[in-house]
Amino acid sequence: MSTIKSSAENLTLNADGANNDIKFQSNGSEVASIDQAGSLVLSGNLTSLGIDDNATSTAITIDASENVGIGITSPIHKLHVSGTTSRFHRSHSTTTAALAVLDVHVESTGAMADGFGPQIRFVSEDTAGVENIAATLNVRRDGADTAAAFVFNAGASETVRMPSSGGITFNGDTAAANALDDYEEGTWTPTASGGASSNSGIYTKIGNLVHCQGTLTFATQTNSGGVQVESLPFVHSGFAFGSTGSIRYTTYSTGNLLITGNANAATFGLYKQGDSTATQNVNWTQVSGKRLDFDITYRTA
Repeated sequence: MSTIKSSAENLTLNADGANNDIKFQSNGSEVASIDQAGSLVLSGNLTSLGIDDNATSTAITIDASENVGIGITSPIHKLHVSGTTSRFHRSHSTTTAALAVLDVHVESTGAMADGFGPQIRFVSEDTAGVENIAATLNVRRDGADTAAAFVFNAGASETVRMPSSGGITFNGDTAAANALDDYEEGTWTPTASGGASSNSGIYTKIGNLVHCQGTLTFATQTNSGGVQVESLPFVHSGFAFGSTGSIRYTTYSTGNLLITGNANAATFGLYKQGDSTATQNVNWTQVSGKRLDFDITYRTA
């Protein structure tokens, strides 16, 4: 027997017997029912504050395939956002608060295996949902990388990798020795132990390769010994004579001048082409009051 029972706190509606549902009627017509499994069936709309198709605008739609749409009634992906701009925003009340963070989590029962991690795809898509993948950004653990690495793909091919340390590699290369770990450019001031009355220089550093240009006018003096140009922007590598470049030495007619890079130092010396010794042999008395213009490329330590 079906019953309606009221206790001190609860109201119980009981549809007695197998396969009997609790029915709700209005003016003799059924408008809702609750079956024995607890499912609620409505003949009308469930009025809410915005998460259904009865709201004043489409806020969120969840279809039968469990695709979620925001601002769209027919989502074709697990999360489908309408419009040309999608923005995840975290409000904060002070100007010193941390920037908004969008966390992308990938569930795993154990440690993340190599090659796995969140992925962001940049795609173009037609109205039927057919995608043309332009590029992908993977954040994943790969081989020797104990932390995550940013991996950029153009189509299916890896183009750029930014590991947790060691610089940037290209086109699928993961060797640390091949990584680009530095780029900078700036000005520097060449000096000389014998003195210089005017000097200036610029440089560009790509990885461990440095290219310098400079000019200086040697002061008038009578110091003895070999000429040393100093204050290179970076220390020379451990290989002497490892520099290449060209120089224009005004009013010097003894022969062409060559550059000697000094190992493990930010200096280079000058010697004459054809000199049979390994040491530079242009001395201060020869350069007194004269100008040196040079262009030099060398490897830094």
